[in-house]
Amino acid sequence: MRDDFPLRARVRENPPRWADETIRPWDEALFSRLEPFRTRVYWTDQGSVNVFRVVGTQHPDYAGRTWSWFLEGGKRMEANLALLERNPAYYDDTEPKRPSMYYVSMDGTDWYVGSDGNHRTCIARFLFAETGRTMLHGVHLADYRFDHELHRLYLRLTELARRADPAILVEPVNRAVGRDDTPGWKLDYFEPRIRFVDPAEGLDERLDADGARRIIGWLREERGRRGWFRLRRRAS
Repeated sequence: MRDDFPLRARVRENPPRWADETIRPWDEALFSRLEPFRTRVYWTDQGSVNVFRVVGTQHPDYAGRTWSWFLEGGKRMEANLALLERNPAYYDDTEPKRPSMYYVSMDGTDWYVGSDGNHRTCIARFLFAETGRTMLHGVHLADYRFDHELHRLYLRLTELARRADPAILVEPVNRAVGRDDTPGWKLDYFEPRIRFVDPAEGLDERLDADGARRIIGWLREERGRRGWFRLRRRAS
């Protein structure tokens, strides 16, 4: 391993305070649970990201490591540090990055490296810590937003329906309802709902949050089957 890369030598001499922070793993299980309840997805290949808000990665080999470990021991760190010396302008350029860098977020604040860019993100963090910069430009961003309240109601409704009648089906459904875009970016809009199917009553409903709360209240009170129809008449 070379010891004469200037950036790595400077970091060894004066590491930033976050150098030994752990690179977080992307929570794929959480994303899978929330994805049916997505409300908006923003994508661009010309975005800017605060490298100090890149807190983790989707790559299993690097999650759980520290940033300082990664600078020293990343699989392709030697090659990427050599490229930094030959073309430092890559990190300053505002044009779309070539090769690309990808980031994903579930809240627009905490970002995770996606399919490419782990080593270069690490380099950018240490490099920008020296210069006072924060924003890395010309990168791919995908930002997902969810209806967390509807997801919470779905979990509660699923639990109560299971107790009331195992034949009742509760499942998330979602449909695209719009898009804003121009070349280089798009913002897709979605309408999540909870599908409630009661075979005994011949019901097949798509519930928003208010509808889900209404059914939850009915199930909590353990009303009889006919109480469902009274509930529907009051709501109509």
